[in-house]
Amino acid sequence: MGGLASLYALGKRPDFFTTALSFSTHWPIGGNPLVDALINGLPQPGSHKVWMSHGDKGLDAEYSPFQKYADALMIEKGWHLQQDFMTKTYSRSGHNERSWAKYIDQPMNFWLA
Repeated sequence: MGGLASLYALGKRPDFFTTALSFSTHWPIGGNPLVDALINGLPQPGSHKVWMSHGDKGLDAEYSPFQKYADALMIEKGWHLQQDFMTKTYSRSGHNERSWAKYIDQPMNFWLA
């Protein structure tokens, strides 16, 4: 649930955190109400970054509808896809460190760019 915690932390302490990197965000635990709460709790776009990603295997296969909803909310709030906000779905990837390690360079480059 680190992905959820990362989004929550950015929303609660935007003065301290500048970026949320959320791998395999476990949206199903709270469904769309959780998506609403966390996305609407984020700071205004412009000086922060958000990365959200998930795979298509195992537990991650359940995330897509919630992630699409989160993406729509982000855009509605004024976040710019591929600028201050990224969302990715990785083929043949699951909810585990081995999967995340295969693409860790992408969120790190997004964060540090």
